[in-house]
Amino acid sequence: MPPHARRSTRGTAPFRIGTDGALGRSGWNTRLTSPYAVPRSPPIPPPPPRASMKAPLTILALLCVIALGIAGLLWTGQDDLSEPAGASSAESRTAPSESLAGAPEDPRAPARDGIAGAGRRSEPLTEGTPTVSWILRGLVEAPAPCADDPGLTVYALRKPCGVQELVAALGDTDPTRADGLVSARAAVAPDGTFELSAPLNEEGLHVLLLGHILYTEQSQAIETDAPAEPLSLVGRCGATVVGRLIVAGAGDGADLAGAKVAVEPAASLDSRSRFGHRDGRRVHTQEDGGFRVPAISIRGPLRVLVDHEGFAPQRIEIGALEPGAVHEMTVRMTAGVTITGRVVDGAGKGIEGAEVHAATEVLIGDGGYGAREVQSEPDGSFTLEGAAPGELTLQASKSGYLEGRRFLTAAEGGELTAIVLELDEGNSITGEVSWPDGTPVAGASVNARFDRSQLYTGGGLNAVSGARGEAETDEQGRFSITGLGVGPFELQASAAASERAGDALDSEAPSEHGDAPWSAREEHISAGTEGLQLVLQAPLGIAGRVVDEDDRPLTDFDIRAVKTFESPVGPVQQEREQRTFSDEDGAFFLDGLERGDWILHAIAEGFAGREGVAVALGDAPSEALLLRLVHAGTVAGRVFTPEGLPVPDATVSVGEEGPGWRREISGAPEFPEATTDGEGAFTLEGVLPGQVEVLARAEGFATSVSAHLDLQARQRIDGVELFLTLGGILTGEVIADDERPATNATIQVVHMGDFEISFTTTDSEGRFRLENLDPGDHQVNAMPKASRMIEMADGESDTLGKLVAELKTALVEITEGELTHVVLGTPARDPIEVSGRITLGGEPHTGAFVTFFGEGGKELSKTRPTTTDDGGRYTVTVDGAGNYLALVQQMSGGMSGQTTVEISLEVPEGPRCTRDLELPLGRLSGRVLGPDGAPAPGERVTLVPAGAARTGMFLGGQFHGEVRTDDDGRFDLRGLAPGDYLLGAGGMTAGGMFGGESTHGRLVRDVRVGEDEWRGDLELRLERPGSIVASVTDTSGNVVEGATLFARDAEGRPVDVISTLTTDGRGQCTYAGLQPGVYTASARQINGFASQESGPLRVEAGQTAQVALTVEEGTLLTVQLIDGERRPLRGSVSVTDARGREVGSLFGLVDVLDRMKEGSGGLSSNVHRAGPLAPGHYRVTATGPDGRQVSKPIKLRNRPQRTVTLRFKD
Repeated sequence: MPPHARRSTRGTAPFRIGTDGALGRSGWNTRLTSPYAVPRSPPIPPPPPRASMKAPLTILALLCVIALGIAGLLWTGQDDLSEPAGASSAESRTAPSESLAGAPEDPRAPARDGIAGAGRRSEPLTEGTPTVSWILRGLVEAPAPCADDPGLTVYALRKPCGVQELVAALGDTDPTRADGLVSARAAVAPDGTFELSAPLNEEGLHVLLLGHILYTEQSQAIETDAPAEPLSLVGRCGATVVGRLIVAGAGDGADLAGAKVAVEPAASLDSRSRFGHRDGRRVHTQEDGGFRVPAISIRGPLRVLVDHEGFAPQRIEIGALEPGAVHEMTVRMTAGVTITGRVVDGAGKGIEGAEVHAATEVLIGDGGYGAREVQSEPDGSFTLEGAAPGELTLQASKSGYLEGRRFLTAAEGGELTAIVLELDEGNSITGEVSWPDGTPVAGASVNARFDRSQLYTGGGLNAVSGARGEAETDEQGRFSITGLGVGPFELQASAAASERAGDALDSEAPSEHGDAPWSAREEHISAGTEGLQLVLQAPLGIAGRVVDEDDRPLTDFDIRAVKTFESPVGPVQQEREQRTFSDEDGAFFLDGLERGDWILHAIAEGFAGREGVAVALGDAPSEALLLRLVHAGTVAGRVFTPEGLPVPDATVSVGEEGPGWRREISGAPEFPEATTDGEGAFTLEGVLPGQVEVLARAEGFATSVSAHLDLQARQRIDGVELFLTLGGILTGEVIADDERPATNATIQVVHMGDFEISFTTTDSEGRFRLENLDPGDHQVNAMPKASRMIEMADGESDTLGKLVAELKTALVEITEGELTHVVLGTPARDPIEVSGRITLGGEPHTGAFVTFFGEGGKELSKTRPTTTDDGGRYTVTVDGAGNYLALVQQMSGGMSGQTTVEISLEVPEGPRCTRDLELPLGRLSGRVLGPDGAPAPGERVTLVPAGAARTGMFLGGQFHGEVRTDDDGRFDLRGLAPGDYLLGAGGMTAGGMFGGESTHGRLVRDVRVGEDEWRGDLELRLERPGSIVASVTDTSGNVVEGATLFARDAEGRPVDVISTLTTDGRGQCTYAGLQPGVYTASARQINGFASQESGPLRVEAGQTAQVALTVEEGTLLTVQLIDGERRPLRGSVSVTDARGREVGSLFGLVDVLDRMKEGSGGLSSNVHRAGPLAPGHYRVTATGPDGRQVSKPIKLRNRPQRTVTLRFKD
């Protein structure tokens, strides 16, 4: 097999953490060794590679993923036992399972024959009240490490339940919780047998096994209508934590009962776990302060969290527990911190009833660890006890006021006194609510909440303060909402139709809406708005039918309606309604909906659906919809470790195009998932037929090697084997601007292949660690600690600029089985302060991001963007004199677009210098229309240089722009130098970087801009889109994953100069969102393989064209420009193929990212790299700074690299 084919970015080499290598250097790797002692025979074949990265270079893409992560943290609540601030005082040790008191001497026996079955009998429940009971007899099978479990019990349950719910119920201080769930229980005998008598109820009979270390993950339903059969329960092997709380010097007098105890993963949050959902086990302490947390199945490092009112919350890191382990510990409870003070208004008057909240907020929006809350007294005073020592966020809040915060530091046992929390009314929004005839609505509910379209932009941090408010209208329909932050906001008003009689309501309003409230909504409302008019509208409804692939009606189904808005990362859920229907004809009517654009999904057991159906609700009645589902398929198999050992509790799911969080934030129905049993077996039902990717994830592992299947409707595929990988480990350290370790810094790690996001924080030494990361390139962002980000957001609108100014970032490659270390914030060895003013047409260019990249491999980790102020001024520190590339990037439409101007400049020796930058005055503006000639709002518009690429620039040209059209379909691009450009409109969001579809096809046109010319008459008309599906193989017929796909239109213009589309594990890639017409396609792979251009492909609206591409060994072409004295010379380089088409300025984002990695060599002012290029004839043409040209024909063969030097002689 050729070396590029099926090459794994995630090898199977397992590892153990090693100690070789010295920390402190940026971007080094250490090979690790395996902890597994049992090899699989035969050995596991090498896994296929994961899809190559689709990597963002621009500030826009970088800030999109930062904003996405912050949005997830801000809008996902945490429970009490979340991430704490520091370690607690505790003693703990791990012992073998036989150390438990009372453990029987005989090991658990294996399965035996001759066990009696089950049967039905009647017995009195109370006097005169007979009940039906079921006799259960059976056998428990246990893995060897857990064969000896003295607490092993079989529980009969009143309803289906999982082990986590049962553990929580049994460990609750309220016995009625367990009584409401458990109907009977029986201990398992030493030989593994059991007998249980359980009453039957309406929900049937369910059985679950739970001991100290042995358990079953989900309850098993018992068929009580079938003949009695012996029951076999196969247990899973977990671990247990046993401990006791003590108070120093308190003896046995302290009341330590009822404390909350949780054991959960110590790993940080990630977007796959929905930004904060933590699997774990939770119990409460007994009268003596003792506790036992059973059936711990989590792999990897663990932490124990303890929270008891009157004491400070505690956290103990205990590392990983092997199956069958018993971890014993003692937790010393301490008094914590006492805080006293007052809550006052702006005039110093005490505020009664304010909620005062103290917590250690490690990740912004996580709610804090061990939160302590009290209400202020009538004079505004408060006393709060038992707060966690260390850095605290103290917050007071009350409806109608903006939150007041103080950031405090206190030692254990300390007291903070005379703390004043001042609340002011913040911003306000006032207005009136009326019925359609203008009659005021009294008693209407009006709610303001932070505009969620801004959560996925740089304005998301503004949601930290004053994100919500509410009011009720008076008799004149007036309202005033105070206590609001910077905003912007969504406002929604509602009132029941019964609140108003007479002709104020439309007598023809449909009666089927019943008591559904009338409502009004306004979006993008600025704080401080006065006189807002909200007119209530009747609720609307959607009618339709649900059928299968043969047009037969489905009688039982759910309908989910999702109202979405567009964001830089795709559609985001705004509102959602889901209801259950049962109808012989498959008919439904979903009422109570407001005006706007909705997407409807049908959900039915045994069926699967594709994308939802869009419908616009307005004044005109909507047509009845037809939602079609298809019979689903089933995939079954097992999940293994890299060595072939079965993995219980692994999650098996269907892969999808784009990041997993995209479906979640869009509100679309979740893809099916399954959990493996004790033998690693799974059955995944409800899978959409077609080409299916199935993968597995489990705690303590990276993502598995995917299985690619062709699944038919109603088909079941058995025997699928999924092998987990171990991934790599990332360690790092963050250095603050004062050159001290940055403690509690927020670390965001983004996988540049699927854009999944992980979060963690630095410790007291500024270090962090993340394990089991999927191999590939990762963007590592160090942001300020949570309290600092809250300070940025409080009362300020330019939070994005502040965040960027303190952002430290690096690009690293994670390799299977290796440890990678990175240093963020390394101080400059030769600091030079560069400052200046950026202007456009003589006016200050405000709010622009300015980033300096050094020539010759200056590390990205030392490169930090800054922003221009109201005068267009900027200041940045670079490391040493030399040639630099300044990127001036301006956001537009929040973060839905940006323009980038690349400027080369020289920084001289010395402590500081001034570099003023005047942007060109060229300008393009125009309008984008849809197929019907109407304006096309929200469409992507791009502008890139055509032809030759300039040396020393990331993007090959001075200007790159991507913006969105306004509500009238208009766009405006400024700052253009004279030259030829490619103007594009339509297509997929961000060029398909995050996956998804498009409403209109992508159209590309040639435009020329003269010196200081403004062309304002441009018009582009889009059509319904089609697509191309490419299948890429090598010369041996092996599928190729990670190849970048390019497309050209009939005129030879690239559809996207920078392509974000790469082939998947099947070697396939879909180029969606194409304007109908004729295209050609080609593919490149970063490791040196490329295809020839395909033949013509006709793309029709709504249709898909197929193309097969074969990659062969290509050539990475390096072109150097020198002058007559052989000195480096700046210029531009064009590489054209035999048909005269430009090939040297096509980039995959993987190529751009590769230049930015630590140690990659970075930029060079006289060098241009192109390719890899397929074998063939090409012409290289260079243009010097004085306009002179040098040209040379070349023939490329199957050679990995070739360098061409073009000399401009005097």
